[in-house]
Amino acid sequence: MVSVVFDPLFGKILRKIKDESLKIRVKKQMQKIIENPEIGKPMRFARKGTQRELYVSPFRLCPMPI
Repeated sequence: MVSVVFDPLFGKILRKIKDESLKIRVKKQMQKIIENPEIGKPMRFARKGTQRELYVSPFRLCPMPI
């Protein structure tokens, strides 16, 4: 089971988005992360082997283990 925790700043920014299509794209990607936390591109350099990410311009969504 995956627990979802949002950074308060991300929640505030997400509420202020006026473009509904962008909101829908971000929410769909978040749902994909919830269903499969191993989804996304592996990180490189300093974060290699620690995280994966999905990019929805201008957001970088990273599933993080708790």
